[in-house]
Amino acid sequence: MMELIFLGTSSMVPTKERNHTSLLVRCKNYDILIDCGEGTQ
Repeated sequence: MMELIFLGTSSMVPTKERNHTSLLVRCKNYDILIDCGEGTQ
């Protein structure tokens, strides 16, 4: 089973309520970060 977790949904400039765009893909034994914004890593 694959799970998509949105870690941030803002544009390239973060706001107080929303961080940079970033997405975590969870699949079996793997976690993959996609489109990691600054401070997400």
